[in-house]
Amino acid sequence: MSMIHSSIKSAMAEIARTGIAKISRNKDQSYNFRGIEAAMNEMCPVLIRAGIIVSPSYSELTVHERQSKSGGTLRFVMLKGSFKFEAEDGSFVIGEAYGEGMDSSDKATTKAQSVAFRTALFQQFIVPTMAIDPESGLGVPTRDEELEEIAASAVDKFEAGNEYGAYEEVSVITDSEEQLKLWSLLKPHSKLRASIKAHAAQERANQDALAGKK
Repeated sequence: MSMIHSSIKSAMAEIARTGIAKISRNKDQSYNFRGIEAAMNEMCPVLIRAGIIVSPSYSELTVHERQSKSGGTLRFVMLKGSFKFEAEDGSFVIGEAYGEGMDSSDKATTKAQSVAFRTALFQQFIVPTMAIDPESGLGVPTRDEELEEIAASAVDKFEAGNEYGAYEEVSVITDSEEQLKLWSLLKPHSKLRASIKAHAAQERANQDALAGKK
C-alpha cells in the first residue's frame, strides 16, 4: 500500500469517529446540508495529522447571467475542481468534483469552488453524517443526538401521563450548555416545560426543607 493510500485510510478512520452532521440550513428550499465551513473545520486538522497536502485546481468554467425578480443580475457558475491529495513521500491521488454557485454579486465562482472542494473531501474520505465505530461499523450517537433522544423520551412520558418520569429524564443533565440545548429542543412543548419547571421547584423546596431540619 502506498503512503498516500495509508494516509487516506488513517484520515478516514479518524473522521469516522465524529462524522460531519448536516447542521447548515437552506431556508429557501427547506433542507439541511453540510457546509464548507463544517468540512474545513473538521477535515483540516485530520488531514494535517495524516500528513496529507491538498492542492486544488479548477477548469471548465461556465458562467450564465439571468435577471432576478427585483431587476438585478444573478450570476450562475459551474466549474470542475481537481484536487491532488499528496502524502509526505510524494505519492498522490487525484479527486475530481463539479461545483455550482449562484450569487447576485461577485461570489458565484467562490461558491462553486467551495461546493466542488467540499464534495471532493466528502467523496474521497467517505465522510459520514454521524459518528461511526471503525471496528464495528455501527453508528455511534453524538452528544446532540443523545440529547435529542432524551428530549423525545421526556415528551413520550409526559404525553403518557408520567409527568415525574419526564422530569427525571431531563434532570440528569447538569451541564449548563447541554441544559440550554435540551430546553431548546423542548420549546414546542410548552406544557411539558411548565411541568418540568414545577417539579424542579418542588425538588428545590424539598431539599431546602430537609436542610432546614438539619
